[in-house]
Amino acid sequence: MNETPENKPIKDKPTKKAAEVLGKANQVRESVTSVADTANNAFSAVKWIAIAVSLGLIIFVGSTIYKVVTAPARAVGNAAEAVTDTVKSGASSVKEGTSDIINRLVIAAPNQRAFDQAAEAAFKAVTMMPATPPDTMKTRVFWTANFGGHENKVCALSMTFGESDIPVFIAADNKDYATSKSLGSKKDRLMRILIRADGDDLALNTEWDNEASAWVMKWKANTIKKSLDDGDAAKRVMDVLGAAARECG
Repeated sequence: MNETPENKPIKDKPTKKAAEVLGKANQVRESVTSVADTANNAFSAVKWIAIAVSLGLIIFVGSTIYKVVTAPARAVGNAAEAVTDTVKSGASSVKEGTSDIINRLVIAAPNQRAFDQAAEAAFKAVTMMPATPPDTMKTRVFWTANFGGHENKVCALSMTFGESDIPVFIAADNKDYATSKSLGSKKDRLMRILIRADGDDLALNTEWDNEASAWVMKWKANTIKKSLDDGDAAKRVMDVLGAAARECG
């Protein structure tokens, strides 16, 4: 029988074997896709883990650096607070301690009225005396070290205490008193006395106390050890003031 186009049998669609091949190909494709997805997910997980670790490391390092850098500042702050608290709590003690030091330097006058009169006369004499510049550099240094504001008005005396003649010097702080004087005030009146005892100079002050409106006698501010008791020191001061009133000016 001749086959004609009309009579030629139509071939079947893909055979069963071909279908199986296509099915396996699809399975392989799906497996590959699954593996790729798994790998992609794993990579994402690793990526985020790495980011988390990096952030943790940055935070740790930053925190450590902050602690190191701010430690001195915090220490200073704590120290400052401690000092402030100590100062506040100890303010009264400091004030009392200062008063004790001042009181220790003050020499009580046996007769305040007689002392005031002697101090007034001596102060007038030493402030009215003519200015005489020091004749040597040694004298200039000596005056500068012991008689601040003297303005070349230093009175030199020779006095007998016991059996010895001892050099004595007295001068007023004319420089500080100048402003008060121009205003008619008695403030800032101060006389410094230096008794040149052998190997142990005796430095004493006589100054006007504006609050008490009276003169007071004191040891020099930096006196640590008193060479005489206060009673003998008061007698020395009175003797020097009397001599200054007579011989200076």
